[in-house]
Amino acid sequence: AGRSRPAAATWACSLSSSQTALSTLGTLFSDKLTTAGLDWRAGMCSTAWYNASNGAWHNAWDWTTDAATIESHFAAYGTGGSGIEAGFISAENYVGRVHGGLPTSALRTDAQAHFIFVTDTHEQSSGISSTQMTSWMNGLSTTRAVAHGITCPAGVLCAPGQGEEPEDPVSKYSEVIAATGGVQGNILVFNPSSPDAATQQQQRDTIDAILTAVIGGTGTQLQRPPISPTIKVAVAAVRGSNCNKNDVPRSRTHGWDIDAATRRIVFF
Repeated sequence: AGRSRPAAATWACSLSSSQTALSTLGTLFSDKLTTAGLDWRAGMCSTAWYNASNGAWHNAWDWTTDAATIESHFAAYGTGGSGIEAGFISAENYVGRVHGGLPTSALRTDAQAHFIFVTDTHEQSSGISSTQMTSWMNGLSTTRAVAHGITCPAGVLCAPGQGEEPEDPVSKYSEVIAATGGVQGNILVFNPSSPDAATQQQQRDTIDAILTAVIGGTGTQLQRPPISPTIKVAVAAVRGSNCNKNDVPRSRTHGWDIDAATRRIVFF
């Protein structure tokens, strides 16, 4: 088997009315990363990372490999700004290290890059179409670039009374996510301050789908097409008592699975 590929996740998040959503996302994302066993790092910026003069709400944080730090970054988001949310150019500026001294290092060329857009309004980057954004991502020097989103449904006003505009009838975010094979989530699912059990499950399912896409792109490459029923996985050590290290179960909760298309074994 080959070496596991690393992964880099860049979050571009709204600084408007979806503070409950950001807090929930931070908790779920950090919990999932803690148990994923990935070679990963993540960085974050606001959707206002397009103009260095935007003030205190013009935020970005450096790459980190600590899940608790990521959760604290989500909690640090506030409200404010000009009302212009430009996720595309903000993500490009972050990766390009255009201003602010962040991040302090470039994307790793041996990693998959995952861009996760979180916003309750439409994409407002001046002069950047979804086709251009997809081309920019495809031109990165990483092994693969994928966009995901927890965004507003097409044509819907997701933040009434907050000065935000509705999502476009054809969402630019959705077009880039579809073009790169990413996961689409609904910001409205994450907004309730006291979600019921069904909504909490929807939240977990969305984060699980995004992290599963990230995990599935890393994994351990098998050198030949496998015969799945004959695969046995053993590891040097495991966390907790859910797995037998000498015969790890095939499970997407506590165990391993295989992506038949890429011949990669991934751990969950």
